[in-house]
Amino acid sequence: MKSIIIAALFGFVIFLVIRSSRKRSATERACKEAFEAIFSDTPVKPEYKQMYAYGYPAFAITFPTKLDLDDSILAGTTNRFSDKIGEICRSKNNAKYPFDPDRAIWYTYEGELITSQPHGE
Repeated sequence: MKSIIIAALFGFVIFLVIRSSRKRSATERACKEAFEAIFSDTPVKPEYKQMYAYGYPAFAITFPTKLDLDDSILAGTTNRFSDKIGEICRSKNNAKYPFDPDRAIWYTYEGELITSQPHGE
């Protein structure tokens, strides 16, 4: 009887791991598709990098130059991408720590020195 319970628990854990992996893959795919759709019509396509921080998706969008980044901001492309990522990642929300695309996406350009700020500044 004890071995049946252990086997059932082991099977349940395996199920949770597979389900989590599939959800994560679906989120990654949806985010990449959003990037491709939104930045496909831009004169310069930035580099896309997705990672995870504290269990939430995080993104680094790197443009070749500061001028390219500024043009994308003025055209509203970065806002459209941020809004779409917010829609996709709403399932990551919880009351205490909601997903915030403004904190999850870093728009930068090659050669920019990225300095971290203390939390809250």
